[in-house]
Amino acid sequence: MKIPKIYSVYFAFIILLFFPSKYLELLTILVTSSILLIGFMYKFVLLKVNSFVVFIIFYILLIISVLIGMFYYGLEPIRNFTEIVRFSPIFLLFFVIKNIPENDAIKCIINIFLIYTVSNFIVSISQIALLGFVDPITSIYGSELQREVSLGISSRALGLNSGPGQNGSIMAIIFIFSMSQAIVDNYKFRSFLTAVLSFFVVVLSQSQTSFIVCLGGGLYALVFALLFMDKKTKKTALNYIIFIIPLGFYFLIKYSGDLRYLFTLFSHGLERSSYQARLEKTDYIIDLIFDKPVPLIFGHGKEYFGPVSGHMDNEYIFYLGVYGLLSTIMIILFYLYVLLLPYIYKDKYIKSNNFLFSLHMLVLVGVVMAWPSVFITDVRIAFILAFIYLMFISTRNTLKRN
Repeated sequence: MKIPKIYSVYFAFIILLFFPSKYLELLTILVTSSILLIGFMYKFVLLKVNSFVVFIIFYILLIISVLIGMFYYGLEPIRNFTEIVRFSPIFLLFFVIKNIPENDAIKCIINIFLIYTVSNFIVSISQIALLGFVDPITSIYGSELQREVSLGISSRALGLNSGPGQNGSIMAIIFIFSMSQAIVDNYKFRSFLTAVLSFFVVVLSQSQTSFIVCLGGGLYALVFALLFMDKKTKKTALNYIIFIIPLGFYFLIKYSGDLRYLFTLFSHGLERSSYQARLEKTDYIIDLIFDKPVPLIFGHGKEYFGPVSGHMDNEYIFYLGVYGLLSTIMIILFYLYVLLLPYIYKDKYIKSNNFLFSLHMLVLVGVVMAWPSVFITDVRIAFILAFIYLMFISTRNTLKRN
């Protein structure tokens, strides 16, 4: 007897979230293998959608950037090739996501996010409390530099991630998804618990970017619900505004002394040394990009930028320099399309498609995160976003047929 497809999706998400992300190539291979396994078990069936054609064009442009690195610059193709491999799980998702029931998918994501968030919360708070039992876990997941500097000196929780920035970014994504599902009353207790714990982890990581997008994204979600949702959802959103937000601010103010790095965001603003260093790095990378403008349309490839390509601190600059102008335009147009979706479909799908609101919220916070941090260049976030987007498309197609 064949097990339901959704249980195989559980397995893929467990690998995605719990395997150490510092081993990026191995993580990508394992996630790709898990999606291939789903295809072999349940047959590969293409989700017929225009987005697949667009993705293929994007993939071809990535291949061209690899070839430019090889033949124009004479560089080794290995590091450039990793960018093609990075998106292979998303390519395969188009062939396995069809016929997954909407409610099963929502339940799967919420359950996995809750398990991961509880685990990450326990590890993060144990790291801050300097509990010895968590040291082996920190060694497995965290990089040596981040363990010594971010955790040891700045008391920033790494959790089940290589650094506090990665910890903050993945938890911000989980917070936004869980909060959006709690607002529309999908598995309300589990969604709300996940949102609360994930926000606490963001605070413990002291990731300033993730903290901002959680506050801004959460407020936007509540206002959107009050303006466009049904009466029941509006009541839920109003309760959060009246009771939960003041309580959250109380705890932040109470423990602000223990979160000194996080609160330099308010005391120093854009004058922070870390922010100024990012600006200097960005200027340096832009100079490299336009130093040889001929390949810019297709991208210079990752190897052209050397070690700095692994931490550009601005994903849009990464798009432009590594993927090229055409790919950058495609990515930005995709973001704009998703941001407009709820306003296009608010009367038709927003109440019946459980993925639309979450998809919109994830991209909204993602376009902000991408400026000083990462979004789709994080394999885990890219996979989550692609899964939710394709489930939205699949559910929309089902609603159209019915």
